[in-house]
Amino acid sequence: MLITFKWGDKEYINYDLSDDNVKQRLIAEGIDLQEVVKNFLIEKLNRETDRYFYAEAKARGGYLNMGEIEHDAAQGDPDAQFLRQLYDAVWAKEEELEAELSQMTLQQLLELDLESWARSAYDQVKANLETQSGGTA
Repeated sequence: MLITFKWGDKEYINYDLSDDNVKQRLIAEGIDLQEVVKNFLIEKLNRETDRYFYAEAKARGGYLNMGEIEHDAAQGDPDAQFLRQLYDAVWAKEEELEAELSQMTLQQLLELDLESWARSAYDQVKANLETQSGGTA
């Protein structure tokens, strides 16, 4: 895992955390790698959540922003109404995933395929919403 981060007043650019020597050197410098990697993955998760939701919005009506979704939902459009529900549900799930990240060890964080992990969780949220709506969404 290549990572760029700031620690104190210093910026560390493109450090390969799959290299044990690099990890040991950073730890010897007093860097809390678990905290650094957790924060890096939380930022990446935030971007992944946005990508997931807006890919769904584009697929369900070509929506590009929440303003369009809110407008059409208020007009009774079922896709927009579903997307409004999905928006809340996906961001609630993101908070749960962030809490899970906070509980992981450094090794677990380094081995995590964040995109697949998040996508799987969000797909389950979407499937649950579709089931609740009776398959009409």
